[in-house]
Amino acid sequence: HNSQKSNIDINIRMLEVTVKTLDSQNHSFSVPDDV
Repeated sequence: HNSQKSNIDINIRMLEVTVKTLDSQNHSFSVPDDV
């Protein structure tokens, strides 16, 4: 059970990193579009 919980925690962290990366990419892409 402990290993499963840690795996879920790792997945959540990876998701958060992915969301942050996508968010930063969207911001960087939206700037040239406006210009």
